[in-house]
Amino acid sequence: MTDHVFEAYQAKGLMNRADAIISAAERNADPVPCEGEMQFTVHGMIPDWVVLN
Repeated sequence: MTDHVFEAYQAKGLMNRADAIISAAERNADPVPCEGEMQFTVHGMIPDWVVLN
């Protein structure tokens, strides 16, 4: 994300960019298969959000 966008997230409590990234290793350890176009069969266990103020 750009510095400008990150500053907006920082103002809401995100301390660093890494807190908003799901690494390839994490994603590979918890795959989310897709059947067809945009039809996921499971949701996985990795949280896909960060808490903001």
